[in-house]
Amino acid sequence: QFLQGSSCSGNLNWSLNDLPPGLGLPPDVGLGGNGNIQGTPNSSGTYNFSVHLDDGNGNSTNQNLSLYIAGVSSPLQVTTTYLPDGTVNAFYSQTLQASGGQPPYSWSIPAYSANPPPNLTLATNGVLSGTPVTFGRWAGFDVAVTDGATNTAYQTLWVNIENLPLVITNVSLPNGTVGAAYSAQLGATGGQSPYYWDL
Repeated sequence: QFLQGSSCSGNLNWSLNDLPPGLGLPPDVGLGGNGNIQGTPNSSGTYNFSVHLDDGNGNSTNQNLSLYIAGVSSPLQVTTTYLPDGTVNAFYSQTLQASGGQPPYSWSIPAYSANPPPNLTLATNGVLSGTPVTFGRWAGFDVAVTDGATNTAYQTLWVNIENLPLVITNVSLPNGTVGAAYSAQLGATGGQSPYYWDL
């Protein structure tokens, strides 16, 4: 990481105090004349240290800085391996889960993947939702999660969209009159339209 400073003379002489372990000053790894802090930290935590800058002409300044060193995390992976069934014309919502890597996570459907069921979309926060309009079993669509360090993990998922059972919704019919035309509309739900009726 390069430190930034300015002076009237153009000369920048840097020095540091209390760097995180693994970051050091020359002749060890660490701060060069151009203000480049470098090295391999060997412990995690938040480290507070001070930066001293002078221009070689008697002018100097100090700045307190803080550096967070993240611990070694487990590999990024999608932990959702199963999706519960959905139902045609009923709202569906499931939140995908991931672990490891470096949060925050961002979710997507890879360009190469098959699509999830029609009308279901995957938001970047990992919520797969929508109102499916077609029943069937959708297999082999992939999801991808990318963490804050741009690592990406993939998982293939399956979801079964079930149809509602076919039901006649009429439980009674209006009365008729002898010698008068009669008409009553029968209704049905579920199954797969179009419907065909007979007596």
